Amino acid sequence: MKKYESLKEQYPEYVSLDQMYRICKIAKRSALYLVKHGIIPAVDRNQKTWRYRIALDDVITYLRRREQLGSMIPPGEVTSRRYAKKVGSRKSFAQLIIPGRESEVAEYFSYIYADYEEVLTTDYQWI
Repeated sequence: MKKYESLKEQYPEYVSLDQMYRICKIAKRSALYLVKHGIIPAVDRNQKTWRYRIALDDVITYLRRREQLGSMIPPGEVTSRRYAKKVGSRKSFAQLIIPGRESEVAEYFSYIYADYEEVLTTDYQWI
């Protein structure tokens, strides 16, 4: 409790996004992610400056939850590299198949490619 009391003395009741990311010691993109996804509640005022109005108590609540749960931002979500999110979330087809249920995958592809016999057969004739 006492850990965050000094914040209430330093900051007003409502803070901006800029102040929030400094309080939380996170990147601007991370702060924006937290606000846009409702992890930290904010009022969007649709203005260029002070767009988001964030209650200091909500920021403190987030900091306490972060101590218990760790980061609430999925890996790769706020990276500056465009490809990092795509590469990190990709899975190979082999990772998607559940062992023992291979026949269901075969049925699925038979249904999807029913009109394309050459896709499902190994008897492909090269011209």
